[in-house]
Amino acid sequence: MLQARAGIDYESSFGKARPNDTILKLQRTTPYYKRNRAHICSFYIRGECTRGAECPYRHEMPVTGELSQQNIKDRYYG
Repeated sequence: MLQARAGIDYESSFGKARPNDTILKLQRTTPYYKRNRAHICSFYIRGECTRGAECPYRHEMPVTGELSQQNIKDRYYG
């Protein structure tokens, strides 16, 4: 398949290369949206957030492990 562009004849191999098996194994199959989520509202954790639905931060308690409640207390209460 020869094409002429700007007076130069060339043959394109785009799309003919076989995918690399290693890269196919490493690629992410589903998007990772947790990275783009808002941070947790520290006022909500303390029970003091007055913004409600207008608050730009997430209103949920973290549930990452059995020490998550203690970690939140240490982080926000000093």
